[in-house]
Amino acid sequence: MEKINTDCCLTDTRWYGATKQGEYMTQAEAGEREPASIRKGVSVSTYCRTMILGCVIGLLLNPFSQAQRKKGASGQESSNAALAKPIYWGVNAVPMFSDSGKVLFSLSTSWIPGENHKGVLRYKLLVVEEKKKGVDEAEQALSDAKTMMRVSNCHVFLRLLDSDGFVLRKFAVKFTLQVDDQSKLRSLESNDSIQMDAQEYRTLIGDSAASGTWDIEWISTL
Repeated sequence: MEKINTDCCLTDTRWYGATKQGEYMTQAEAGEREPASIRKGVSVSTYCRTMILGCVIGLLLNPFSQAQRKKGASGQESSNAALAKPIYWGVNAVPMFSDSGKVLFSLSTSWIPGENHKGVLRYKLLVVEEKKKGVDEAEQALSDAKTMMRVSNCHVFLRLLDSDGFVLRKFAVKFTLQVDDQSKLRSLESNDSIQMDAQEYRTLIGDSAASGTWDIEWISTL
């Protein structure tokens, strides 16, 4: 009989081995080299069908996985876009000086993503003096300039609190002088940003039931 120069051959969907020298092995000897699933009685055709079925399922699931990833990325972009919308927090009237009117601070914030998953809180803090009653515009302008200079010489801190009143952040703010069209000092502004992740910002803005708040601390240098 002609020798077979292959490592193994298939007969009746079962594995039968041949040595590299071409000598036939017995079925028992060949079984020692069979895959475990084959030795347990699984036919080669069944084994192949199982492998093919697994590949087909993998190919079918791959587009679904890609769609899920795209959906997740789209949801993240939508969430980031919502956080990027400016929020106006209203006005805090602060009695900084006993010999003058209150100082009005107004705050706006938004959030944008940053590198290495480190987001950025952007804020604008505007400062004006509360308008006095019974004074003309020239006197009010002089009062505004004097008060704004006093505020700019103080150490001012912005505090951000969650809906339960706990401090999330406290940081110093630096102001730039703002003048009107007649070059008269009328207000101050701080337009800056600090590092803050998205979850911390969500804690600040809260939800429809409750949101965080903010206030001002200061140390007078005069």
